[in-house]
Amino acid sequence: MSDPYTYEHLDDAVKIVDTAENPPVSVRLLDVLPGAKTDDIRCELRCVTLSNGVDYEALSYTWGAPDCVHQIRCGDRFLMVTVTIKEALETLRDPKRIRTMWVDQLCINQEDVDERNSQVRNMHHVYQQATRTVIFLGSVKNGTLSQLGSMTLWKHYYHAWKSRKSKSDIFEEYERLFSHPWFRRVWIL
Repeated sequence: MSDPYTYEHLDDAVKIVDTAENPPVSVRLLDVLPGAKTDDIRCELRCVTLSNGVDYEALSYTWGAPDCVHQIRCGDRFLMVTVTIKEALETLRDPKRIRTMWVDQLCINQEDVDERNSQVRNMHHVYQQATRTVIFLGSVKNGTLSQLGSMTLWKHYYHAWKSRKSKSDIFEEYERLFSHPWFRRVWIL
C-alpha cells in the first residue's frame, strides 16, 4: 500500500458556525465505500461541523486488543485499525452504497492528545446528533452475539423455544450476551 494517512487539523478543515442551539463541534466522519464482504475495506475521512445537519451513524463498540494489526485504505493512503474495527467495517459495509459513520478510533486522531481530549468532551454531541447508533458486539464467527444482534431478543427467545431448547440454554445465551465487555462500560449503564 502507500503512505500512512495524515490527519488534517479539525479547526483548519471546517468553517465553524456558532449558534446557541448547536455549538460548533467539528468532527471527522468516515465514508465506508461499498464493497463485497471479501473486498478490502476502502474509506474516506472528511471533516464536518455537526451543527450543519450531517447524516451519519455513530458506532458503539469495544476496542478489544489495542494492537493495530490491519491496514485499510483511506483515499490513496492507509490507516492501521484493530481487529474489532476491521470486523465491524466488514460486517457493516453496504455492498451498494456509501455508509457514513463516526468511529472514534478512526475519526479522532489518536496520536494528537489535545484533539483526543477535545473530542472526548464532545462525544455526547456526536451521539446525540447521529441519525442512529449502531452497537457492534462481534462478527458472525462469534456465534450467539451476532445472532442476537441481528434480531430482537424476543424473536431469538421465540425461535429458541420453538426449537425446544431448554430454558437453561436460553438463559446461558443471554448471560453470554450480557457478559460482553460492551455492557461493562460505565457510560452504558
